Order: sequence, then structure tokens, then C-alpha cells
Amino acid sequence: MTSPKSFPFLVFIDARGEGAPAFQCLVESENEVGISAALRVLKKIAPEACRATRVLLTDISHVFVNSWKSVINSNVKISISGWHLQKK
Repeated sequence: MTSPKSFPFLVFIDARGEGAPAFQCLVESENEVGISAALRVLKKIAPEACRATRVLLTDISHVFVNSWKSVINSNVKISISGWHLQKK
């Protein structure tokens, strides 16, 4: 068994532009099965915030985006972090 990896946490930002950390999960590997399971928990504990999410700011990995679209909202817009683009 490999050591769990910390997967990036979610921050929800409100209409005033203020954000608050909302969720972080530990997964054995960054795959859609593990991330989707974690997102199902998030959807259960914060359904309104999940429904209201319109944009995901993420890294270049498609795992999180695909899981989000599958579990929570397929109409979300994707924005890739500038830091991750510069790092590449």
C-alpha cells in the first residue's frame, strides 16, 4: 500500500470575492475513482455550494475536472492556474 497523497483543497468564493477553505481529501492515488468518491461526500455535506460553483480554478491534471463534471456539475467552466502554466 502506498502512502496517501494530499489532494488540493477546495475554496469556495462568495459574491464579495471572499473565499473560505471548504474541503480537502487524502487519496492513495490521484485517479477518478478516489476523487469521485471524495466529491460525493462533498456533494452530500455542501450541496448548495456545489450547485452554485460556476468556475473551477485547477492545475493541469484532468482527473479532478473529470470527476467534478461527473459527480457534481458538468456545466462548470475550467480555469487553469497561471502558476501551473508557468511551471510547465
